[in-house]
Amino acid sequence: MATCIRDLSYIISSDQKPSKFVQDLNIKDHAVAFYETEDFKHQILSPFFRMGLQKGEAAIYFVPEARLTSETKETQRYGLDFNSMTEEAFTIISADDWYLKKGKASSKIITNNWLDLVKKRKKAGFKGLRVAANMDPFLTLQRPKSY
Repeated sequence: MATCIRDLSYIISSDQKPSKFVQDLNIKDHAVAFYETEDFKHQILSPFFRMGLQKGEAAIYFVPEARLTSETKETQRYGLDFNSMTEEAFTIISADDWYLKKGKASSKIITNNWLDLVKKRKKAGFKGLRVAANMDPFLTLQRPKSY
């Protein structure tokens, strides 16, 4: 499986718009964005999701449980109209529920969640998945005590 890791730092230091960057992403590409403002994050996410939907991909957005409502509102504010698409086309999911079980990450649960999601979206006729995830649940995990 070919994987491409791209750097968004040049967007900050150039006049290139984030929407142009995400237009060039294809299935199997991966990108990481470090951002200082919510506005910058949504300037990247909205065109990223729109481009995927235009290409026949399902869009999935994983956010921390505490931000589900606010991220839904912000995503709509930046131009994604949930009323014009099915829930299968665009879904915002709690990253905490998806990745963690009782505060612990389990590779078996995560793998099964992904396989189930891919199967459902493929059955619904989508060509692929366009996914963005906030990694806060992993950054705030309780670390085991050292002995």
